[in-house]
Amino acid sequence: MSTDPLPAASSSSRFSWGTAIALIVAATLIMGAGWGIRGAFGHSRGAMMPGAMLGATLAVCAMRPDWWRRAAIICFACSIGWGFGGQSSYGLIIGYSNGGTLLNSMWGYGSLWLVGGLYGGIGAAILALVLTRPRSFLEQFVWPLVLMYIGWLAVRHLVELEPYFEWLLGNGEATADAWWHHLDFLRQSILYYEGGEEAQGSIYWLHDTLWLCVAVTVVLNSLLWAAVPKWRNANALIVLLAVGWFAGMFILIKLAGVRMNPHRAETWAGVLGVQVALLGYFLYHRNWAGFMLSCYGFIAGAYGFSMADFVQTLGNAKWGPIGEYAWLREFGYWTVMEQLFGCFMGFGAAVALIRFNRKGLAPPADDTPSRGIDVLSLLFVFGILMIVNFAKAYYGWLKIENMKTVLLTFPIQNWAVPAAIVYLCVLLFVLLRLRRGKLAMVPASPFGRAQLQAFLITILVLNMYLLLARPTWTNLLTFVLAITIGLLIIFTREEKPVEITTATTPPESFSWFPGPVHWLLWILSPALIWGMATISIGFELQRYQIRFPEEIEEPAETEEQETRLKLREPKGSPDNHEVLSGLRSNT
Repeated sequence: MSTDPLPAASSSSRFSWGTAIALIVAATLIMGAGWGIRGAFGHSRGAMMPGAMLGATLAVCAMRPDWWRRAAIICFACSIGWGFGGQSSYGLIIGYSNGGTLLNSMWGYGSLWLVGGLYGGIGAAILALVLTRPRSFLEQFVWPLVLMYIGWLAVRHLVELEPYFEWLLGNGEATADAWWHHLDFLRQSILYYEGGEEAQGSIYWLHDTLWLCVAVTVVLNSLLWAAVPKWRNANALIVLLAVGWFAGMFILIKLAGVRMNPHRAETWAGVLGVQVALLGYFLYHRNWAGFMLSCYGFIAGAYGFSMADFVQTLGNAKWGPIGEYAWLREFGYWTVMEQLFGCFMGFGAAVALIRFNRKGLAPPADDTPSRGIDVLSLLFVFGILMIVNFAKAYYGWLKIENMKTVLLTFPIQNWAVPAAIVYLCVLLFVLLRLRRGKLAMVPASPFGRAQLQAFLITILVLNMYLLLARPTWTNLLTFVLAITIGLLIIFTREEKPVEITTATTPPESFSWFPGPVHWLLWILSPALIWGMATISIGFELQRYQIRFPEEIEEPAETEEQETRLKLREPKGSPDNHEVLSGLRSNT
């Protein structure tokens, strides 16, 4: 990346309300559309795409020249940050919220409040690191992140190595009872990574989670901390987050036995541990700006997910105008829920950045000429992130009956990895030329590059959705409209940066501590959850999940039903209680 100087103060302007409104609208719409698209991909890899879209939008529309220069890193940080929450399973808890008893529904809405808060809180916290820490700190993460990803890929393929253990240690025989299968760590790691509930043992509380990846993260970064002193700040933070993940799982799942959605992965506890670790990190360093941004992101995500699910419940119940107007019933309210959730998170992040601009957050120091983190950011967002999400469309194509399965005598599956490697190599070559200033097609100014990045990542994600070949027309309409409006706002921004020469409030200033309105939202949360649950159970929807079976009363049989049962009962048949007792004795 080039090291262009910041624009002169004469071309700067104050942060106006018009700029603030443009930032809010663009971030809200782009994140909403992106999160709706994310629903077609799922998990962390899907959540990273709208995170990248939001980061690119914020970098442009906040109109700060220091953030334009970090646009690639902001995009990367938001993709990683919002990807954390993708570990959490929430399908069942949405079912809990839809009905049953008041306790059942409140448990669902409360769980969504927490899961949504973790999505937004961690995403905003990772963003805060980029906006408040010096470049030298960010550069320390380059090689630890690269080595971590290689380690995760190795763990990902661990389950494929079991046949080699059989061949190497079992002399080629099928040795299901071999001695190495009784080594808890090896055997349970394979079974747990596959999500096998049949493996009961001392670490069953880690069932169906990516705990091996987290363990690799701890070990690898501990070794790097000892071996490479110049990376220690990055290694220490990564280890802190990984240990926070394990602490959350151990305390909440193993010790307290809190199960949000039994029989599903309880990764939310580990993600909560990461959130607490990040807040603790900000408090330890007195980074009140980072603390504020994370809190804003959390409460926006918490309200967003719970209230968006309530809107979905209204849609399923065909409440009011939804039941009256046919065109409103055409929308898939699951996707409406996802888009509203994204809108809330985009809104919360934009509001926090407006406060940064209004109160004059001091620019982070560019204290090193190194630009390795910029190259890694672009390589990840436009390379690895696109490849792992394209895989869903690719494997969907392979299931099409008339699709040709051979290319140049090789099975089509054999082309995937070589094609991905070639693409990454070409992209890396382009990025290295960009870094040397030899790519004329890319704008010279940081603002122009930030605009181009926002356009490319948004269009790529939209096209990734279209490649699935299963678009719903109403969903596609809302996605295209939101993205079009968002991009129009991005492209109509002129290169008139806000004045930052007077922005001298450091991140350590206590003036960044969240105000009373923020904490009022926390206080009102239980009332909101109770109100939504009370209304939801009043709809008496037939499709819902039961979290507390003991709370559900079986309907009493009417006299008419009892009469019918007696008429159907053949003469001389035993009493039901006798049959049940006989079955119990036989078993």
